Amino acid sequence: MTTFQARAVIGASIATLLLAQLDTNIVTTAAPSIAGSFGGSALGRVPWLVTAYALAETVAQPLYGKLADRHGPRAPLLGALLLFLLGSLACASAWSMTSLVLLRVIQGLGAAGLLTVTFVLLGQVRAEGEHDGGAAGNAVAGVMLALGLVAGPILGGTVVEHVSWRWVFLLNVPIVVVVLVVTATCLRVRTAHSATPIDWVAASLLATTAISLQLLCLRLDDGLHQTSPWALGALGVLTVASLGAFGRRQKVSSTPYFPPELLSDQTLRRLTALQLATGVGLAAATVYVALELQLVDHQSPLHAAFLTLPMAGGVLVGAATGALLLAAHKPLRLSFVLANLLAAAALGLLAWTTGQHSIPVVWIALLLLGVGVGTSLGNEILAVQGAVDIKLLGTATAGVRFVETVGTSVGSTVFAIAFAQIAFAHATAGAGQHDLVLAIRLIFLFGSAAMIVATLVATRLPPVISVAPRASELPALGSAR
Repeated sequence: MTTFQARAVIGASIATLLLAQLDTNIVTTAAPSIAGSFGGSALGRVPWLVTAYALAETVAQPLYGKLADRHGPRAPLLGALLLFLLGSLACASAWSMTSLVLLRVIQGLGAAGLLTVTFVLLGQVRAEGEHDGGAAGNAVAGVMLALGLVAGPILGGTVVEHVSWRWVFLLNVPIVVVVLVVTATCLRVRTAHSATPIDWVAASLLATTAISLQLLCLRLDDGLHQTSPWALGALGVLTVASLGAFGRRQKVSSTPYFPPELLSDQTLRRLTALQLATGVGLAAATVYVALELQLVDHQSPLHAAFLTLPMAGGVLVGAATGALLLAAHKPLRLSFVLANLLAAAALGLLAWTTGQHSIPVVWIALLLLGVGVGTSLGNEILAVQGAVDIKLLGTATAGVRFVETVGTSVGSTVFAIAFAQIAFAHATAGAGQHDLVLAIRLIFLFGSAAMIVATLVATRLPPVISVAPRASELPALGSAR
């Protein structure tokens, strides 16, 4: 690729990655209006609008990584873009709530590729070493993910209020078309393909584990008293059994799904633990900041979304700080320690200020949280990719994103159970203000503790971590695809 082509592909991919992240949060905000337009029992299916998308995204992430290793990033990325485009058009044309839920699966399958293969592509651009922007691209991609979390509710509320909920999905179409054209015409990377076949039995077992775990988390989120113990038990047994079968398959298969060299790498194991702890900690921030502003400080949903804008500003400052540390050849470990310490302090400050109705203090805490999140955004993926051979780039990248997704789901479930048990401890009287404050405060404290654990894990990382995959076996330019 020429420098222009490389920058065009990186820019286009990052734009679509933002769309994939925005889509979840926009739909969450627009869900009540969508259900209202269909009437009847549609409101009862609202949770599945998000769940269907999240299930498809989680299940498909590891498979996209394997496909990228086998065939290079171009074909999987084009396939993901087409799925996301078709899913968006189909969702905009949905004729019922049930059809919309089913069509969200197609969209989620596409989003999984956008949220995985984009980072694989950036890693391969860095490995070639012919164009700048690979490392910066990771930082910008991370910023897009964080801004999607903040901007989604604002955009969703605005679209539903002033246009129609169908535009929540139609907004994706022109951007995805542009990215498809750019990717098809400009993307040319020299790819060191893995000759190892995909173990489809292991892939099926991993998908079963992910689906059953996500459904178990969803049922637990609904409340222990609202879910059949038999259903919980069956999902729990299925999760454990499929995970055990996957582990056994890893040992006996001649082509294990996750190669032994990945599982035995100490740096990768610590980075995976870091992502898991970070995912749990961020679960406290993504939902309960909005709940604190709406239920405790009595802000409207749209106003509450605007009040989180300091976090977006903090993300930009943090991303610039992380990029400067990287450009100055400072250890990646430093950015991880700094990021998680700031996030822990911010969540601790949110716990302290909950119930005091002090919006300026909330702004300061959100700014700190944004700086903390932004400082390490993209750097975790850089560190993971720098620890592996380019032939395993997709598997390693998708694996760590899969673990982060699972960590966030588990963290969200634990926090939801704690919130329900504390906030509604006196069920006959409803959730009193004191119970709400106590529940949200404890969740912020748990999130802060998870970030402290992440900080301790980060201190155990090697002082020097490469940011480019090992590319000793890249083919000649003539074999680029």
